[in-house]
Amino acid sequence: MAVPDGETVTLLRSIRRWLLVLVSLFGVLLVALAAVGYEVSGATDGALYAVIGLAGGLVALVAGLRALTTLAAGVSPEAADESTPAE
Repeated sequence: MAVPDGETVTLLRSIRRWLLVLVSLFGVLLVALAAVGYEVSGATDGALYAVIGLAGGLVALVAGLRALTTLAAGVSPEAADESTPAE
């Protein structure tokens, strides 16, 4: 398997970060949709909406934290693990 060059790695890292941001926004949208669904339905038992909102919040939290850590580190954890020690 060929090792990608630096430009390809940078492009793939950028795509990964944007996908993490989009997934985080999807989680926030899911939370908002669950809240609207609960209010509109007028259901007395909102277990379904609570589960959907919890799942959306978990997705938003994990994806958002992952995106922030990759942005703060400046390099992906996978690339950092593959680096060789200096001699």
